[in-house]
Amino acid sequence: MSVEILNGLNEKHLDRFEKQFVENNRTNLELLWVRTQQDGIGSRRRMINGLDKYEMKESKNGLALVISEPYAWYQTACPENEIKEYENILKNNLIVGNWIKKDNVYVLDDLVLEYWIKNIDNQDIKKNRTIETGYKIFEIEVKEKNRKITEQDIENRWNILIRGIRKKDERGNPKIINNIKEIQDFFPMQVELGCGPSTEAGIPPLHYFHTLYSVQEAIKATPILGPKKDNLLNDLVKDPKDFFRRSGYMYAKALTAEVTPFYKKLKELHDEGKIVGDIITNNFDGLAMLAGLKEKFVRR
Repeated sequence: MSVEILNGLNEKHLDRFEKQFVENNRTNLELLWVRTQQDGIGSRRRMINGLDKYEMKESKNGLALVISEPYAWYQTACPENEIKEYENILKNNLIVGNWIKKDNVYVLDDLVLEYWIKNIDNQDIKKNRTIETGYKIFEIEVKEKNRKITEQDIENRWNILIRGIRKKDERGNPKIINNIKEIQDFFPMQVELGCGPSTEAGIPPLHYFHTLYSVQEAIKATPILGPKKDNLLNDLVKDPKDFFRRSGYMYAKALTAEVTPFYKKLKELHDEGKIVGDIITNNFDGLAMLAGLKEKFVRR
């Protein structure tokens, strides 16, 4: 199933796609979240891995940005009674979404869905992790039928569980600059970008995905663990094309965003030798590349 994200595009957008995504090896958008029970009591955990492949293709209305190979993997460990809730939610949505059962999988157009209920995962066994008595694992995978997932892709998701969530560092004693001209004292310097320049260009911040994938509650920002507030199976299974289209919204905004005065000034300072080296960035939108700068992508 090729999911069209945005059509009516032209050769200019194709050139942009090459520069922003192909040259940076970012045609695959990897999304990874692991949430575990914060109080350390119990075996609750929730793992999400999105890995969509983006391309530009011909459409009825010019060129289109598409997800050519959508992919979503989801696993949760929770008490057995909640596992049954998850399975009931899944089965109801399979009916609503008109999925057809073939052997041990469910099929919708070119999408294949498979799910498992386990006592423990093989990855847990490898790492000598145990699952509390009365807990089980519910796992689901939705992918385009030809999508190949590598051992490295699988290892990436489990490495996050091993590392855990990044710890918030303690604030040091920074010098607060009241006059922008004071920055000149630090020239030449290298620049690391956060999400500010991207949001200024109209690209939603990363927590857009937190809502779409039901990673955490929107206001409290607390992890979602358990079926009561978990909407991912509803959204993903009931209407997968709509879900993946919404997941591609970030790339569509990146592909059509204007290079803001900030990026133009960044390029000007780089050409003057006041900014040196690659632009270090957590952002996947490639706007610095579009402005004529080189990027060092450090998002993990």
